[in-house]
Amino acid sequence: MQMAAYVTEPPPAKTVLFGGGKVQLYQTSSDHIDVYDTSKNSEAVESFLVLGFGGTGQDMVKSFDVSYGGPEKVNGIDTDKLELVPKTEKVKGVFNHIELWIDSRGISVWQKFVSPEGDYRLARYSDIVLNKKIADSVFKLKTPGNVLVENH
Repeated sequence: MQMAAYVTEPPPAKTVLFGGGKVQLYQTSSDHIDVYDTSKNSEAVESFLVLGFGGTGQDMVKSFDVSYGGPEKVNGIDTDKLELVPKTEKVKGVFNHIELWIDSRGISVWQKFVSPEGDYRLARYSDIVLNKKIADSVFKLKTPGNVLVENH
């Protein structure tokens, strides 16, 4: 599984890549790349990635207790809200529950990740294109030559 995300809000812009057992977070404003080895936490990382990046309902119920929250409109789009509670304590230590708003194509258009402390991160997706060939270059960071790389 590979994933690329370009995060523009809140500033500064960031690029996040996942693949080959690592997450790379490139902060364009500081020309800095943090590299995280996910091999020790691959279960937790992949359980989050399947939520918005190609996972099936079967993948979801392996990692989460899922309940139906009802229909809701999101930015004028009809969605169905799903409420997820992680099955493992390790994942609950990161997010104690997650809310997803799924459109008629089965695509997550909003995701809300709630931490054990009650803080949350809301991801909103737009301009979603399905079944388009993706160039390999999308999964490579585009950086200037003088980038600081830190492995964690």
